[in-house]
Amino acid sequence: MKHLLLAGMVALGLVGNVEAGIIASTDFDGRTVSGATASNLTWTVNGVADPGSLTASDNLFDTPDAQNIFAVNKNFAPAGQWTVDIALNVGSSALQLDTVTLDAYILDRNGIFQPKNRDLDLRIDLLNGGILDSDSVNNIYPQNDNPPVQPQPVSFDLSGNILAANTNYILRITASNTPGSFGNNAGFDNLVVNGMVAVPEPSTFALLGIGGLALVGYGVRRRRQQAA
Repeated sequence: MKHLLLAGMVALGLVGNVEAGIIASTDFDGRTVSGATASNLTWTVNGVADPGSLTASDNLFDTPDAQNIFAVNKNFAPAGQWTVDIALNVGSSALQLDTVTLDAYILDRNGIFQPKNRDLDLRIDLLNGGILDSDSVNNIYPQNDNPPVQPQPVSFDLSGNILAANTNYILRITASNTPGSFGNNAGFDNLVVNGMVAVPEPSTFALLGIGGLALVGYGVRRRRQQAA
C-alpha cells in the first residue's frame, strides 16, 4: 500500500517529480514553556506551513530534566492520558506520509527522569475532520523496577496516506499506560514527520486539485496495533 495512491497520481499525470524526505521536524532545543504550551520551536518544514507552538491537553514540565523536550505534567495512573496536536497545513503540492518518529522519555511526578521502568504507550492519529489513520506503539518501557534506558526511539507507520494540496490535517499524539500500571509521566523529543513531496507539473495544477481530492476521498482507513 505504501506507494499505491501516489503511483495512481503519477499514472494519471497529476504529479511530476517525487522527493523523499522530512515533511516537518523539531528538536525542541531552546523551547520555552507557559502552562500547556511549548513555544519558540524551530521547525524544519517541506511542503507544509510551520506548525508553530505546540499545546498539550495538560500543563508541561519546565524542570531541569525536561529542558529541550516536550514533557507533560500529568500522571497516567490517577489522571489518565494526555494529548498534543501537530498541525500539518499542506501547501500547493500534495504529500504522501511515511513514518513519524520521536524519542520517548518517562519522568516522575516531580519532572525528574524516572529511576525505574514504568509502562508507556503512545498512539498517533491522522485527522481531517475524523480519524483517517492511526498507529500505536505499546510497552515502550516495560513495567518493572529496572533502571530505564532513556530515551527510547519510537516509529509510527502512516505510510500510504496522501495529504491533499491546500488542505489542513492534524497529527494527534496520545500518551497513556496500561490500567493498573504504576504512576508515570512522559514526554518526547526529536519529532520527525517523514514522507514524499509530490511536485506538480505547471500544466497539471488544476488536475491535481480535482484528482488529488478524489484519491483522498478513496482514502486509506486502517488501524495498526504494535506490541513490543
